[in-house]
Amino acid sequence: MVTGLVLLPPRNAVLPAQTRTKGLPVQMSIFVKPGGPRASVRPHGAKPGERVAPGDALRFAVGAARAGHLSVWEEEGSGRLVQHFPIGGAPATRPWPAGPPRLLPGSLVLDESAGPSRFAAVLCEEPLEPEPLRNAVAQILSRIDAPVGSAPAETDSCVGMVFELKKASGGG
Repeated sequence: MVTGLVLLPPRNAVLPAQTRTKGLPVQMSIFVKPGGPRASVRPHGAKPGERVAPGDALRFAVGAARAGHLSVWEEEGSGRLVQHFPIGGAPATRPWPAGPPRLLPGSLVLDESAGPSRFAAVLCEEPLEPEPLRNAVAQILSRIDAPVGSAPAETDSCVGMVFELKKASGGG
């Protein structure tokens, strides 16, 4: 006897804008596929502060409590800001629906630079031009002490979640 039926959306479904993610305004997960001599290790969800190595590949998943305009950035150990999403001549932000975390396209293979890398998923109310967006990202990063993964920071029009990984030099 069937007492109830639950219908789930297809695995990669785009959820309607009125769907809300419970809790944090922005959620980010990072998945690591070890490279180099550790390539046989299975991909896994990273923990804040986890050590990663050159050649490791990262994938990002981002969810949002409200629709907005998304970008993903890295603050390298040197302090340099690098935008990882959207890429390829795309606008500075991309429209992003409300809903549970979804994988972003593509992956990032880590280079040889060592030190902490802080990744920020930044969701803005409206699309921003590159320079105002870069300023908002810098403000968000300055307001969060890594290796968090729980407390968002806000600017006037954006909210961000920061996730720190520790990049080892050489093979890990």
